[in-house]
Amino acid sequence: LLRERTITASHGIPLQEDFRFGYNLNLYDLKIGPDDGSSNDFGSDRAFGLDLGVMAHVKKVKKDLWVGGFMRNVNQPKVGKSLPKELNRANSIGLSFSPYSGAWILLDVTKEVTQPRTMWKGGMEFELAKWTGGYMLLRAGAHSSPQRWSAGATVKISVLAVDYAFYNHEVLSDTHLVSLRLNFGRAKK
Repeated sequence: LLRERTITASHGIPLQEDFRFGYNLNLYDLKIGPDDGSSNDFGSDRAFGLDLGVMAHVKKVKKDLWVGGFMRNVNQPKVGKSLPKELNRANSIGLSFSPYSGAWILLDVTKEVTQPRTMWKGGMEFELAKWTGGYMLLRAGAHSSPQRWSAGATVKISVLAVDYAFYNHEVLSDTHLVSLRLNFGRAKK
């Protein structure tokens, strides 16, 4: 009865060698009720959201340490015409470090603006294979509030990358995410 879809366009900008800025433009599409046009159709709505993020490479502490911050839905988008509901806003801080080549450990703390809970997240990423112009990665992670786990993979060939992720949920059905990415930036020398 409830269908939520999000389409996101992202852009990252290296401001300096060790400092980056990025943003997401999100189109949220919500529909409540069946798709058969019955009287149980409670309607649909769309909203646009803006996310902002920064990250910095902290080489003075550790060679492969990055720290970052992220703000979701900074423009406070709402869905619903008669009773508008603000979509979740959240602020995150996190870090990632590489204990050895091809492996990353990631830690994150997220606080939703309108909720009392704080989510703690952790994950790992492993490079399974690397070739000229591409790679294959495996990922796994977990977070609190609610307790969930996830797993995923990425395959990159030239400028094209395909990501797959699976999230479990203790109450709702599991979620499968697929993304297709094109890198229009200049290749590193």
